Amino acid sequence: MSYIIGIDGGGTKTLALLADLEGNIISTCITGPSNPNTVSSRALSHTFETIFSQFKEEAPEAFSKLIGIFAGIAGAGSSMIQTQLYQLLDALSPSACRVTVQPDAINALYSGTLGKPGVVQISGTGSLTFGINENQQQSRIGGWGYLLGDEGSGYDIGKKGIAAALHYLDGKINETMLLKMLYDYFHVDTGRDLIDQIYHNADPKRSIASVCRLVFQAYQSGDKAASIIIDDAAWEIARNIHLLHKRLFSVGEQINVVVCGGVFQNSIFPTLIKQELNKIVSGITVITPKLPPVCGSVIGAYLSEDMNISTDSMNRLQNFQSNK
Repeated sequence: MSYIIGIDGGGTKTLALLADLEGNIISTCITGPSNPNTVSSRALSHTFETIFSQFKEEAPEAFSKLIGIFAGIAGAGSSMIQTQLYQLLDALSPSACRVTVQPDAINALYSGTLGKPGVVQISGTGSLTFGINENQQQSRIGGWGYLLGDEGSGYDIGKKGIAAALHYLDGKINETMLLKMLYDYFHVDTGRDLIDQIYHNADPKRSIASVCRLVFQAYQSGDKAASIIIDDAAWEIARNIHLLHKRLFSVGEQINVVVCGGVFQNSIFPTLIKQELNKIVSGITVITPKLPPVCGSVIGAYLSEDMNISTDSMNRLQNFQSNK
């Protein structure tokens, strides 16, 4: 029996699975961050060393029979960073083991498409539209960070919600419930205090992104300002998906778009995106992930070994999700 490792690496934590070729999970490791853009080289090495040490200790026979490692890592968008990560992982791996490094968006994509081509729309604190076609060509739109882009992200929606509340305070718009909601949320009584709470927060980006939930609440209560913000966010995401579809796929080609991230915890948002997509493109089905992203990296490892993934193997991975 041969074995593989799938790694889902992010800026907060890294999750890795050691699995056989039939979808059985042998060992699981959760450790520190692995985004090379936000952690030092020393911390990055420690993260991977922790994973390999644990697997080697818990399952030495399986570890000795590793044939493939697939690491989908946040921040691994450039060839230079992919090479850096490859060298770290390759040095820790058995000699006959193939190492593949990709951006973490591919984990999220495969968690929904189960290894098939398609597009993934990630909308959390930030946002990114990423896709792969049948020829394994990859492309992306957005993901340029909160200072220069990330339309349709939690940060973008939250920032616009706060701006709308302040515009109401200044008399620029006639009415919105967002100001009172923000006062209650931040436990303040004035616009000045609200701004102080945000600017003096230890992590203002995440604090602003957390306001996204309030904007959705106001939207569902019929607030006009919130409706403009949410409708615009849905349109921006639909446009990104449409542009990526044109870039990677044939006209009318049927694909799945996987939507994931904190913004999609509100069930109305996928519906709004479907409505916007229906106005501009055909052949797209919006779906939610069937597996956690780390299982997507396991699927990536199988595909890197040119394996046909059986239904039984997929069911075992899904069973891991239900029991995790």
